[in-house]
Amino acid sequence: MVKRERWSLLVLTGMLGACAWGNGVSRAPSPALISRSLQPVLTLAGARLALPDGTGLPLPHFAPAPYTRFISPVAAAAGGPDYYVADAGASRIYRYDPAMDAMTVVPGIAARTDTRLFVGPDLSLFVVEPGARRVGRYSRDGRLLAAYADVLNLAHPVAAAWDERRGRLLVADRIYNQLMAFQGVGRAAYVIALRGDERHGVRSIADIAIGARGIYLSDPVCRCIAVATDDGRVVATFGHNVIGQPGALAVDDHERIYVADVFTHTIRIFSGVRETEQIPASALGMVQVSDLSTQRDMLVVADAAGAKVMVLRLAPPAAGGGD
Repeated sequence: MVKRERWSLLVLTGMLGACAWGNGVSRAPSPALISRSLQPVLTLAGARLALPDGTGLPLPHFAPAPYTRFISPVAAAAGGPDYYVADAGASRIYRYDPAMDAMTVVPGIAARTDTRLFVGPDLSLFVVEPGARRVGRYSRDGRLLAAYADVLNLAHPVAAAWDERRGRLLVADRIYNQLMAFQGVGRAAYVIALRGDERHGVRSIADIAIGARGIYLSDPVCRCIAVATDDGRVVATFGHNVIGQPGALAVDDHERIYVADVFTHTIRIFSGVRETEQIPASALGMVQVSDLSTQRDMLVVADAAGAKVMVLRLAPPAAGGGD
């Protein structure tokens, strides 16, 4: 969802491959038999836990740092060189540094089962905090930079996304079934009411993502994905009678939509309104897809039940295959 400089996969996978085997980072099996769209790059089940320096980076260690496994990673996101993992089982948010093959605890933030993350354009960490009825923006070392809240209009934030084109933060509210748009530091700019007709409407919100065509919303009640304009007019819905129960949602630079189907334990891929592929979580060695996020040509997948995070490279669409 957040557009940043492309990762150097050769450097990243080279660093990870050079790390000690059996420490929770592993090369994934050959992707040829798994999916034509997703190529596994690495699987992360935990890492050595180091103390942070003043910038949040792991301090160099002269003795073996304790290895810490994930318990229930409910959300994960990437930006620049950083991976962030919200582990509800440990009530922690970790920042993983692939160069040092170590992770640090982001201080002052407790992860819950409904915590969600994304990395902003400036590499700051955005954390959806339903218990505090806000979205917090944090520096790499855990300092709160801004809090986005609205007592009257934001009762239960469930998801958030950065609208780069308009320079605003969009936050989905589960109670009021609407979007809040924030511009400036912690100030609510306006409410975006979701307006549709009898067929194209939004009845509930599980997740949101922003693409070139508009705002995508995952709707568990209608079992579909909705597309809304910048001002909240719902112009299309799709996935009816296809998606069992949509959960996490992500969109890539080619406007392909990735949907975690909670009912069938699959990742469904759509191009336009057409489903192009369905990938069982088990084919990726996962149990349940609890969160999805994109970072350029990468898809980051959290598996809370399987206690792991996977990073997959997104293959470019076949010529003539897009809508």
